Amino acid sequence: MKKENSGQKQLCVALVFNLQRKHANHERNYIETEYDSEDVILGIKDALELSGHKVILIEANRNVIENIKTNCRQIDIVFNIAEGLNGEGRESLVPCVLEMLGIPYVGSGPVTMAITLDKARTKEILLQNGIPTPPYQVFNSTNEKLNENLHFPLIVKPVAEGSSIGITSESVVQDESALRLQVDFVLKTYKQAALVEKFLPGREFTVGILGNEKPHIMPILEIYLDKYGHSDGAHTLEDKFVVGRDENSGVPKNLSIKLRNRIKEFALQTYRVLDCRDFSRIDIRCDKDNEPYVLEVNPLPGLNPKAADPSYFVKTARLAGMGYAEMINEVLNAALKRHNIDAGMRMQEFARELQTQ
Repeated sequence: MKKENSGQKQLCVALVFNLQRKHANHERNYIETEYDSEDVILGIKDALELSGHKVILIEANRNVIENIKTNCRQIDIVFNIAEGLNGEGRESLVPCVLEMLGIPYVGSGPVTMAITLDKARTKEILLQNGIPTPPYQVFNSTNEKLNENLHFPLIVKPVAEGSSIGITSESVVQDESALRLQVDFVLKTYKQAALVEKFLPGREFTVGILGNEKPHIMPILEIYLDKYGHSDGAHTLEDKFVVGRDENSGVPKNLSIKLRNRIKEFALQTYRVLDCRDFSRIDIRCDKDNEPYVLEVNPLPGLNPKAADPSYFVKTARLAGMGYAEMINEVLNAALKRHNIDAGMRMQEFARELQTQ
């Protein structure tokens, strides 16, 4: 691929990732649903090389620490998209390793990664900061009493999964019996607590944000829930394999200025209070009265470059007039500016020397 003459110093960028080797779903190797395909990895690599950077590919497998240390002398910055392997802190693993080795990286830090993976902890922080999020309860067993402030319909989902993992056509429940069955399904299938949340029947939106000191809020993207044919308006994992993202989302129609401003305001507040860095995506849904609530935060948003099925963050960037390569390099540039990469190079090299002695 021909390189652009960007006038920017050539850097050695390590792209750290988890590779999705086969089609995955919530019942079989569901964890791989969040991993990235070869198309994504090569798309990011090509985008970085287009700006003149050298790119090293490092898979975040069980040898990731050794592989990063082997290459750390030549790495200027890591572009981290790794989801991690196991456990509640899996998305924090690579950021922790990089901070230990003194290597700057793209994306949010370990604390933000850990908190945003846990939907309940995220909601606690949102509520403490006056940001609306649906009422909820965490179930660690099927026999816990339902809080009296929660009223049906409710939605049941794993407390620490993304990409709609664990959300099925049975997730929206209308009574106690269905609630207990779905909580039991989550506990047994995903070996983690179930988040039971007030189900919001209104419109759903997602907002991409890029940058740090003055974050850029990209155009709001609406998820067209009617494309799925569910009477309850659920957005399931299976849906994402049936209806492509370029078909199921687009520019919101008939969105009032008031609602548009509130969505942007809540998205930006969420980005800041959770200390997101460089880029993230915020999911928001409305209740029956068209009042918006923050559902969750995605500090590792998907970056699928395919024109026919772009990830939501990529699509919001496209609506902002950014091509894929431009968007990837804007994310990198946000991290470079945040790290003050040139001024800090000697200190980083010194830290790496200490770690490799």
